[in-house]
Amino acid sequence: MALSINQLIPKMTDQKFRANIKAIGVVGYDIVSSSSIILYGSTKSRSDKRQILIELAENLKSYGAQYVSDKATGYVAIGGTKVMLKPDRAGGGMSLKSNFFGSNITKIVDKSIPFGSYYNSVVAAINTTNKLSDMQKEVLLVLTEEAVNPSQETKAKVKNTLKYVGQTLPISSINNDFSEVLGPLAVVNRGLLPIDAGSATVRVAGTSDEALVDYKITDASSEYKISTQSGTITNIEKPDDLVDAIEKNGMTDQNFYFRKWNRTPQYKVLKIIQRASMNQGPIEAAMWLRDNGYDSYFSWLRNAEYSEEVRQRCEETLVRISAEALNFTDIFADAIKTKVYYVRFRLSLTGDMEWKLVENAEDRREKRKVLSRVVLSTSNSVKRARQKIGFRV
Repeated sequence: MALSINQLIPKMTDQKFRANIKAIGVVGYDIVSSSSIILYGSTKSRSDKRQILIELAENLKSYGAQYVSDKATGYVAIGGTKVMLKPDRAGGGMSLKSNFFGSNITKIVDKSIPFGSYYNSVVAAINTTNKLSDMQKEVLLVLTEEAVNPSQETKAKVKNTLKYVGQTLPISSINNDFSEVLGPLAVVNRGLLPIDAGSATVRVAGTSDEALVDYKITDASSEYKISTQSGTITNIEKPDDLVDAIEKNGMTDQNFYFRKWNRTPQYKVLKIIQRASMNQGPIEAAMWLRDNGYDSYFSWLRNAEYSEEVRQRCEETLVRISAEALNFTDIFADAIKTKVYYVRFRLSLTGDMEWKLVENAEDRREKRKVLSRVVLSTSNSVKRARQKIGFRV
C-alpha cells in the first residue's frame, strides 16, 4: 500500500503539501519510503537547490521542519523523514539540464571528455535517458546535430520535430537548460572562441558546479569558463554564488579575496542574504545596515518581523543603497576575477537557433569601472517573491 504525506507528516495532507512545494517552484514529488521524500524542480545550481529547501523548511516550520546543511545541497528534516531535491522528471515542467541525461555510465557531467568525443557522448546520454520518450529524444538529437553542423536541412528537421512535441517538451526548457549541453558543440564548431578543437576537452558542471560557470573547455594553451544565457534575458547573479567565489580558497587570511572583503559592509550584506531565506534575507540585511551606519535609509524599520510589505520595501531600499551609498562593483569584479565568457542561446519555434558570445566578464568589469556601478536588482513584488535579490548582468 502506497504511503501518504499524512503518514509521514502528521496533520499535513497531500493537497497542502502540493500547495507548499508549488509555491517554491517544485513540480512534483515521490514518497520513496517512510524516511525519504524526493522533490523534483528545475534548478540551475547548488545555491538554487539549497534556497528551495531553505524556503520549504520555513514554510513547514509549524510541522517541525528544519533545513539541514551538508556538503551538497542539504535537505529538509521533518521528524524522521528526509526531504531531498532532484532534477525534474519528464513532463510539462521538466528540466533538461546536463545532469538529467544518461545512465551512471553515460552521464556527461563532472568528467573531462575530449571534444572529438563530446558529440557522441551527448548522443549516448540522450539515448540512455529513460525518462524521455522516443519523440523527445528525436528532438534533442536533431538539436544536437544542428549545433554541430548547422544547415538548412538540419534547421528543417528541427522545425518539423518541434511542432510534434508541443508542450511535452517546452521550448523554455530547451532554451534555459539544454543550452548547457549544446553549448560546447556550438562554441567550438561555430568559432565563438579561439579554441583548438584537436586538443580541447569539455567538462560540464554537474553536482560540483563552480559558481557562475556552466561548463569549461580547455585546449593546449587556454581554459575557457563559460556561463549560458537564454534569449535576451540577462542573468541574475545571486549573492550565494558571489560569496562562494570569494570564499572558494578558504575563509582564512591566506585567501586574498576573503581577507580583502570579509570585514566590509558589502560582504556582510551578501553573506546575510546568502545564509537567510529569500523572504527573510532582505530584512536581516536591512537591519544590519540600519545598525551599522546606514540608519538614514531605514528609519522606518523597527524590527525584523516578517511581512511581504516589509520584505519588498527592504529589497527596494537595498537596491537604492547599492546605487547611492554602498558600491558593490569591486567585490563583484573580484568574485568573477577568473574570466568567465557569457554565451547566449535562443531557439525559436520556427527552428532558428541563435548562438552569440556576449561580453566576457573581464570586459564587463572594466567597462563598469569606467561607465557605471554594479547595483542590486529585484524583480519581486508584494506577494510575488520568486527569487533572491541579486545583480543583473
